[in-house]
Amino acid sequence: MTMIRPLLAVLGLAVAAACVSPAVPQTEPSMPEAPSLTLDRLYASPGLSGPSPRAVKYSPDGARVTFLKGRDEDGSRLDLWQFDVATGAQSMLVDSTLLEPEEVELSEEETALRERQRIAGQRGIVSYDWGTADTVLVPIGGDLWLVTLVDDGPEIRQLTDTDAFEYDAKVSPSGRYVSFIRDGAVWAIDLESGDEQRLTPEAEPENAISYGVAEFVAQEEMSRYTGYWWSPDDRYLAYTRVDESTVDIIPRYDIAAGETTVVEQRYPRAGRPNAIVDLFVRDMETGEVTEVSWRRDDWGPATDQYLTKVAWSQIANLHIQVSNRFQSEIRELTALGLRNWSALERPLKTQSSQTWVNLQPFGERGNRSHVWVTEETGFAALRGLFDEQPFVDRVGSENWSIDELLVWEALVPVEGSGVSGRTFIGIAHFTGFKDTPLERHLYRTDFRTGDISRITPLGSSWSITMAPDGKSFVGTSSSPDQPPQTGLYRADGTLIAGDVAGSIHQVGAQLEGAPSCNGWVYWY
Repeated sequence: MTMIRPLLAVLGLAVAAACVSPAVPQTEPSMPEAPSLTLDRLYASPGLSGPSPRAVKYSPDGARVTFLKGRDEDGSRLDLWQFDVATGAQSMLVDSTLLEPEEVELSEEETALRERQRIAGQRGIVSYDWGTADTVLVPIGGDLWLVTLVDDGPEIRQLTDTDAFEYDAKVSPSGRYVSFIRDGAVWAIDLESGDEQRLTPEAEPENAISYGVAEFVAQEEMSRYTGYWWSPDDRYLAYTRVDESTVDIIPRYDIAAGETTVVEQRYPRAGRPNAIVDLFVRDMETGEVTEVSWRRDDWGPATDQYLTKVAWSQIANLHIQVSNRFQSEIRELTALGLRNWSALERPLKTQSSQTWVNLQPFGERGNRSHVWVTEETGFAALRGLFDEQPFVDRVGSENWSIDELLVWEALVPVEGSGVSGRTFIGIAHFTGFKDTPLERHLYRTDFRTGDISRITPLGSSWSITMAPDGKSFVGTSSSPDQPPQTGLYRADGTLIAGDVAGSIHQVGAQLEGAPSCNGWVYWY
């Protein structure tokens, strides 16, 4: 019980408006009458929506949960907080005002990226990236900061201090480099030596060419916000070359409180040419760069073909998802590292439809296995391969859909039936709509039997962030009569910290002119 209140404070459980029918008894009949809700209060801090957690992430070892939380006096300024899963201890990890005492003017690229990520109104620390289990990368104020977690407190190291705006920053998987975009090219800092180098050619703004970035269509329509990817061992870097010279330049009206300005920008309109996206792989040891040829002749011109997703396997094979412009066919291809980056003739899988195919995440890959979500029958289901042979024909049904594959344990082949006379021991956790299409729940399936069990209780819809080791999750539940509530749970659904029942406290005001709908605002 000692961890319930800390998590409520840490995760800043949400505030929402509740409309109570007069026929339903009030939860707290002795609550005092609240003042009227004015326009000034509606837009003041703290907001009526409450300081709900954002960008919830686990550390790579699953020992910490980190998140961004707005300040009580200024909900739009976010700080980085942490929660120790084992002890329940919580603390502010990085105070945004220490790194950014004064607001800085954002670059055009950063402004556009925040708009497409729907975080344009936020300030302070708006994003962060876990590196190793003890390093966190924080971009703020146009520069980069590395936070190292040590026993006597976090150590903060400023990595860049330039007039240029560095963004899309990442810690490489092995923790050797910090990479970022600067002036339309990919740069990296060797954390041990401090040396900085450009890893791609220089951008050519006069020709609308950039490297390592995601073009407008990728960001806005495919939720792909990056254009470069590290291999797991830091040996290789895959990156895009984006040529937007084919995209129309059109006027855009930038409307502010006091003025309206006209901005000329490249905007891919319906039926008009898109950007041309090429893919390359750089060998970090030799500096050799190889082009990955992914386009198809029968899909039309390069402006009608999309590079939708890129990922690396654990053994440094490069996996690519591509689509035609109609999105009626999606192909996933593989390039075998150390052999031939352009060997993409044989696709891992292809999905097609007379109408369109939804873009799905790649799924999870092991050394010899691959589990993913497919919509081949019209309802999203799990499929699996081991040594390119199916071991999971289908986890799902013809009348309900899987939403997202979260994590699965490594597959262990044992003697028996199955692929080449073997069965597979493995557990997958996913979200889906098995019990009702109105509620998203967390489920667990056993690959040996195909049995599916629901972990989260009915009555609410759930948003889940799963630990990398699959042993715990952060879950936020809500329903038409229950504002969002967040808690930390074990993989079987047992509550670790958080008050799921939630005590209702009146913190809002009664809406004027709506006596039949009390309009209370409650804090859970």
